[in-house]
Amino acid sequence: MVGDRDNRRSITRYVFTIGVKTIISVSKLQNIVSLSRMEAEYVSTTEASKEMIWLQRFMDELRKKQEMGNLYTNNQSVIHLAKN
Repeated sequence: MVGDRDNRRSITRYVFTIGVKTIISVSKLQNIVSLSRMEAEYVSTTEASKEMIWLQRFMDELRKKQEMGNLYTNNQSVIHLAKN
């Protein structure tokens, strides 16, 4: 999923919701050039997981306890790499 054909950077996209309301929606060019689609997906998944951890800590500071959410990706290679 190449976002910028001139410099070959991919796009990171993710959405966080609480209930049915979207609280964070991100779509941005990645800072690096990935050598494969799997690597680009892994970078996106890593960015989303970092944001999820930040959001969890922010909600804790507000004393709004939330269960840790689920992070979904549709790339089997990324899933296997993350489990390792």
